[in-house]
Amino acid sequence: MKKQDEETVGNKDRDRLLARVLEECLDEDLSFVPPEREIARSHTFSESFEEKMDQLLNDGEEAVRKEKEREIRRHFSPRYGQMAATVLIFLVAGFLVWNVKDLFHPEIASESVKTETAMDTSTYDDAVLEESAAEDIEEAMATADSADAGTQKEAADAAPGSLTAEEEEWEKGEVNDPSQEGISYCGNMIYPAVQQEVPELLETLTTLVNCPVQDEDNTMIVLAIGNTGEEAVRYLDGYDLEVRVGSTWYVIPHKQYRQREWKMLEAKMAVNLEIDLTDYDIDYGAQEYRLIAYVDGQQISAEFTFEDVFAQKMEEQEASEASGQ
Repeated sequence: MKKQDEETVGNKDRDRLLARVLEECLDEDLSFVPPEREIARSHTFSESFEEKMDQLLNDGEEAVRKEKEREIRRHFSPRYGQMAATVLIFLVAGFLVWNVKDLFHPEIASESVKTETAMDTSTYDDAVLEESAAEDIEEAMATADSADAGTQKEAADAAPGSLTAEEEEWEKGEVNDPSQEGISYCGNMIYPAVQQEVPELLETLTTLVNCPVQDEDNTMIVLAIGNTGEEAVRYLDGYDLEVRVGSTWYVIPHKQYRQREWKMLEAKMAVNLEIDLTDYDIDYGAQEYRLIAYVDGQQISAEFTFEDVFAQKMEEQEASEASGQ
C-alpha cells in the first residue's frame, strides 16, 4: 500500500514537471528552429526508399519514350515512300528516253545539232556586235574629249589676248591707288581702293558670303559667285580684301602673293572661293570689311563684319531708338 502511494506521488511529480516544461516551451521564442529547407537537406532517406524512387523515375522516362515512338508511327505514312519511289522512276525513265531517242532518230539528232550550232553562232555574232559597238562608243567619247580639250585650249589661248587693260591690272594683284594718301593699319601701309563704290548685285551676277557676321575663332570665309544669266562669263580666280576706315575703303595686302588667272563660269552655275583670314593682318575691331570679286569686266562685292562689332552696333542702335522715344 505504501509502495502504491509512492508511485502515485512520483507520477504526480512527473506530470507536474512535464507541465512546467510544456509551459516553458510555449513561452520560449521558437526562432532557433532551423528552416524547413535545412531540415530537408539534412534528412536522409532509407536505401529501399531511394531504390523505389529511382525505379519510378526510370519507368516514367520509358513511358515518355514509348509515347514519342507511338506519335512518330502514328504520323508517319508509308505512302510518302511510295510516292518518292514513283517520282524517281519517272525521272529515270524520262532521262533514258531523252538520251536513247537519238539512236533511233538520226534526223532528230542532226536537227538538234544544227539548232545548237545556230544558237552558238548567233551568240557569237551578238558578242561581236556588242564588242564593236563598245569600241565605237569609246572612239566617239575619245573624239569628243579631244574636241573639248581643243576647244578649252583655244579658249585659254584666246583669253589673254581678249583681256582689257583694266582686267590685266586686276590679274596682277591688289587693286589700290598708291598715288593717294595711305594710312597705317596693323603695322602695314594700306592705300585706298581704286573703285570705292562697288555693287553687291549685278543684272546676272550675285555674290554671297557664308556668314555676314563672322566669328573671330573661325578664320575661313567662303565667297560664292553666281551666274544667273544664259551665257558663260569670265571670272578671276582671286579676290581682294578691303577694310572701311572712316568713309574710305582700303585694300589690305596679302601676306604672300598668289598668281591669279581668269576662268569660265557657265550659265546658271556658281563657284565658291575660300578665303583664309590668317593670310592677312586684320583688326577684328574694324567696323566693316568687304571682299571684291572680278567677273566679266566688272567688280562685285560682298560685305561682312565680326560678332563684337555687330553686337556693339546693335547696342548703339537700340540706345539711339530709346533716346528718340
